[in-house]
Amino acid sequence: MMAEEEGQSLPLLSEIVLKKRKIRDELAITRRTQLELGKYGAKKSKKQSDVSDIKRPEQFIKEFKDKELDLIRTKQMAKRPKSMIPTIKSKLLFIIRIQGKNDMHPKTRRSYTA
Repeated sequence: MMAEEEGQSLPLLSEIVLKKRKIRDELAITRRTQLELGKYGAKKSKKQSDVSDIKRPEQFIKEFKDKELDLIRTKQMAKRPKSMIPTIKSKLLFIIRIQGKNDMHPKTRRSYTA
């Protein structure tokens, strides 16, 4: 008996029949998981994961421009001097009275007499 089974080849099936069987088995598996998770449980989770992976062109362009602008901004900040504290000019004025002008330089003494 063993020799007869080994000698016989398996029956040939067309590709269409094999594909149909494969698709039918896959559908049966998905239906079983849907019944376990609820009516449309499997579809929702798959849809959410697909939506998060796909990016629209506008969103992609916006993210690319944001990254580029951020890079430019960081380069400009690196070029700036480290201390950007504005110098505050004081508006306080000191007036000193010099009593003796004999000990002064002649040019400054003339400005006091004028």
